[in-house]
Amino acid sequence: GIEVFAYAIDTTGTPFTTWIAGRVAPDAESAVSRIEEEANAYVDRSYIPDEELPRYFDHADIVLLPYLSGTTSGAIHLARAFETAVVTSDLPYFRSVVEDGVDGCVLEEATPSRLTGVLDDLVAAPARLESLGSAGLETERSDRFDWERIAAEAAEVYRTT
Repeated sequence: GIEVFAYAIDTTGTPFTTWIAGRVAPDAESAVSRIEEEANAYVDRSYIPDEELPRYFDHADIVLLPYLSGTTSGAIHLARAFETAVVTSDLPYFRSVVEDGVDGCVLEEATPSRLTGVLDDLVAAPARLESLGSAGLETERSDRFDWERIAAEAAEVYRTT
């Protein structure tokens, strides 16, 4: 979905700083290179070790995940652990962990125009960003993602099968 983001940057009227951190897939390289040419864009293509992640998430106001496919993403949970608003594609897994408008934003379609609209709205509303980030952290702290409960449920499945 990085191509969707690259086109959204071209059409948004809202200034913001873009960070792309981590290894870039070969098929995404041309889009990342286009983004990198923007005045307020920073790209770090290196492997980001776990101990360096807070440095990136602490500075983010929005973590954008416009994936076109995928079955899970630890990035949602990690971003919310840092109380950062998330914007995701409408993929089944994302929809199952993000409640649109409550603890994140789910794009109905991962298109540049939809993404531009959401980014423009969120950047213009810092209180909304803060609210989404706080709600996301509360979701992560809830029983829904409690590891002891999840482990107990998994153990029960193994005991009964």
